[in-house]
Amino acid sequence: MDIYRLKIFLSAAETLSFTASADKMSLTQSAVSHNISSLENELCVQLFQRSHNRLILTHYGQVFYHDAKKIVETADQAVVRSSAMHSGEKGSLLIGFPFTQLVDQFLPQFDAFRQAYPEVNIVYSQIDSITLSRKLDACDVDIGFGRRDAFPENNAIQWRHLYKDDFYAIMNKNHPLTEKEEVSMEDLEKETILTMNRQSNPGMYKLIRYLFLHNGITPNVNDTSNSHESTLLRAAFENNIVILPYEYIRYGMIERLTARRINASNAIHVIGMAWNSNNKCPALPHFLDIFFESFEQNTNGNTEE
Repeated sequence: MDIYRLKIFLSAAETLSFTASADKMSLTQSAVSHNISSLENELCVQLFQRSHNRLILTHYGQVFYHDAKKIVETADQAVVRSSAMHSGEKGSLLIGFPFTQLVDQFLPQFDAFRQAYPEVNIVYSQIDSITLSRKLDACDVDIGFGRRDAFPENNAIQWRHLYKDDFYAIMNKNHPLTEKEEVSMEDLEKETILTMNRQSNPGMYKLIRYLFLHNGITPNVNDTSNSHESTLLRAAFENNIVILPYEYIRYGMIERLTARRINASNAIHVIGMAWNSNNKCPALPHFLDIFFESFEQNTNGNTEE
């Protein structure tokens, strides 16, 4: 059933005049009359009684008027919704991250976007780095937070640095190194370092290995754990050390543990945001514009690596 023809019928039913309806719809009177006749033939009922240039809705016409009005309103709403989704004003946006600590500081930016586009549904998903990388490459995730080397190396992946985070040595409060305000790489050379294994977190494993090699030290590394939590638990009962960025521990640690910043120029964790330039999500450009505008306002534009 033609929606435009229904609109002509509604106009004629409300004006009870083909002439007035023609003026309202910017049509000729004969065009209005032809469309009404075609609609009546399609429905096999008479919608109007025509008498001496007067129109009267029949019983069928009155009933059909209410149904037609609902149909037209629903169709118009669907067009508006479709247009809004196409323009990014509605729809959804999927944000992925390996740990909540990577993104919770960006709540002001998320709030700014939600206020500007309240009908876009933001989905937050904690995903391991490997899966996040694959999903971002396949455009199954719209935004990813993490290290640059955690994402695919191709021209489609865009990445922007957001902040640096210092590495800390985390240890039992009875450990001798707790007497220092900061620890050096040389302090760690004879220590046993607890870290996640390569399979569970290849990025962090590689980062910590590089930290040691770059500084010319070769401590004993125990990489049998499959999570940061298990490494911290071991450190609470053993006289060993866990190395993690501060963001991973600022929610609190096991009571027996304490942390000391590692005083080395490359003992830092660089975090940024990545997206795929091939991603067709309509809301993505709006999110990027608002996020970076809000971010730069809150950081005074200081996003240098």
